[in-house]
Amino acid sequence: MKKSILVMAALVMFIACGRAMAFTVELDPITPLTGYTSMAEWDTDGDFEDWTYNADLIDVQVSGGDFIAKAGGGDPNMSLNIDALTPFDSRMDLATAIGTVFEIRMQFATNTLNGRVDFWATINGSGPGSWPPMQFAAAGGAIPDVPTDGQFHVFRLTLEAGDNYIGNLNALRMDPVADAPPIGETFKVDYFRVANVTSRVVVIKVDGTPLPSYTSLAEWNTDGDLENWMLSGITNETVSGGIFSGEPNSADPWFYKNNGMGMPQVNLALAPYAEFRLKQAASSTASDIEVFFGTTNNPGLSGARRVAIPATDIPHDGQFHIYRYRMAVHPDWNGVLEGFRVDPYTDGSFERFEIDYVRVGDTVIPEPALLLGIALAGIAILRKRF
Repeated sequence: MKKSILVMAALVMFIACGRAMAFTVELDPITPLTGYTSMAEWDTDGDFEDWTYNADLIDVQVSGGDFIAKAGGGDPNMSLNIDALTPFDSRMDLATAIGTVFEIRMQFATNTLNGRVDFWATINGSGPGSWPPMQFAAAGGAIPDVPTDGQFHVFRLTLEAGDNYIGNLNALRMDPVADAPPIGETFKVDYFRVANVTSRVVVIKVDGTPLPSYTSLAEWNTDGDLENWMLSGITNETVSGGIFSGEPNSADPWFYKNNGMGMPQVNLALAPYAEFRLKQAASSTASDIEVFFGTTNNPGLSGARRVAIPATDIPHDGQFHIYRYRMAVHPDWNGVLEGFRVDPYTDGSFERFEIDYVRVGDTVIPEPALLLGIALAGIAILRKRF
């Protein structure tokens, strides 16, 4: 074990609830955390393990297995930009879920005047961090006070609910001391760990290796036939040679299809992936690609049911590429697919795009017995709904 951890006789557990989230915080839990991914251990002197910090932390160092700093006033914070890590860093493939655990081990000065430890997670690329922040400790609240005995303590936070904190984990920020703290107070962070996570909704560019098992939502193989897809913000559209193409005439172009427009009713237990083959203009270098979806269990299009390919992951070569999402880790990807929408540009580009197909399916071909079981389950779902 990296350092001996004080074994506390008592376990302190609190529940913090808000409009958009709920979690539990444990102080010095008796049971060690297992199956975790380390976001930082700081075991090598001078190695910050990709964590950065702002100017309101002073005398910052990594020494003796700890991240050590002093409060310098203002709004001290430290952060990890997960998206900026070098592939294939294991910290990059994480998505949170109900039951995800965040754990830190920290030491504050004896009789510290620090009132709280805030924790911000950037989920699904939403801004600098989901609001409101979670807290590992806060004076006078429903979670543990910051210990003042000058010893190391373990703080464990477990997600119980709340869509604010469920999804792809893009960045972490921790405010180890409160805003405008007493200048010069020293703190140490031993580690930051995450457990009970799932695989991130990763974009996989497979370029020539399509899904072997799929249901087609669009192929556009008949010239002039849009296959009942509805367009918004798109003009000069054509279907020719198996390709649908168009030009945006608004800052938010998209095309959409639902069950009422003839889209197959796909049981999503059989289709953990969504895939399409698309070409952006080479001159477009700042545009994401977005997908929205609805299901019988979670009907309608919503920002909560959105995934995106960041512009930084798109080859800006003006060529076709196959993009695949691992949709099954999204908490709403269940039931029967009800609607599907693609936004080929998101940055106000008016360049022409081209798309070959849209499919949902799996990377493996299910066994016949499994197919029968899933089909029967799908019939049961539809019978219950209708």
